[in-house]
Amino acid sequence: MILAEELLMFQFFLRKGIFRVIGTKGDTELGGDDIDIAIFKYLKPKYSLTEDIKISP
Repeated sequence: MILAEELLMFQFFLRKGIFRVIGTKGDTELGGDDIDIAIFKYLKPKYSLTEDIKISP
């Protein structure tokens, strides 16, 4: 995923509803609402092309 001309990489493990970050590379201060909004902006155009639903954050 490319965010603001920087590469943000992360690896995670999900088991029994527990989300554990194994490693990160990039801006480790990016999180919370920032990452949620960035993911939304990245996925919205792709989802909007396949579904006839308007979505907003």
